Amino acid sequence: MFRAQVTGGAIIRAVPSAVKKGLRQGRKEARDLVLRQLGRRLGAMPANLAKRVERLDDPSMFALGDALFDLRAPADVERWIAQRNK
Repeated sequence: MFRAQVTGGAIIRAVPSAVKKGLRQGRKEARDLVLRQLGRRLGAMPANLAKRVERLDDPSMFALGDALFDLRAPADVERWIAQRNK
């Protein structure tokens, strides 16, 4: 069991900050994983498409990770992004 002495609320303030930092790091790692998997699945993508993928918000990026198995070519990614933006 973890016990800490709280002095002036320092630990209480530090925990949410550490949790937020951990969540940001986790989201970045998940985004990086999707990008690596996309590259392995489809090979090199045109630069303009790669930029569009990198600009996806987190929910869209994670949905793209789920859709990865259905994508066969960069054109499929273009269509997927277009459908998400409707």
